[in-house]
Amino acid sequence: MTRNLNSEEDVAVQIGEDHIVFKLTNAVIHSKLINGTYPNYERVLPQNNDKYLQVDRDLLISTLRRISIFTNSLTNQVRLSITNDQVTIHSEDIEIGAEGKEVMPSQFNSDWLQIAYNSAYLMDVLRHIDTKEIVFELKDSGSAGILRPADVSDEEDITMLLMPIRINEQEPEETE
Repeated sequence: MTRNLNSEEDVAVQIGEDHIVFKLTNAVIHSKLINGTYPNYERVLPQNNDKYLQVDRDLLISTLRRISIFTNSLTNQVRLSITNDQVTIHSEDIEIGAEGKEVMPSQFNSDWLQIAYNSAYLMDVLRHIDTKEIVFELKDSGSAGILRPADVSDEEDITMLLMPIRINEQEPEETE
């Protein structure tokens, strides 16, 4: 509503039992209360994700944009191979013989983990977090990951859930 509101504009507000209406000069905004029981979302949030990956948000987004060019158009799968100081992001489209791979710095509190995500879903989550650093809370390659801003104020609690794509884990590559 604030995008449609001028600083000097008067707003007429009508409040009903299950709705509210804002009448602006150039727009009318209706909002209705959704009645019913909400699912217990806390049951879906994993409680034992003990692996923490911290990365630069902007660098991850730009890397995903480049790598996503080489993903399969149905799955948009990108594979993240995570070590304690870097993330290798890999994608491939076997149908057209395309492959992309980039390495970026990170901080990880475990030795190694490999997990795959739909790059479009991952980028969508990243676009809605506006801090410099992002923290992934992970358990293993088959469990949901939690994404949070690295720095949040006491008044904020931002939690994003992202389901991985099932993969056959490959052994970590030896670094020279």
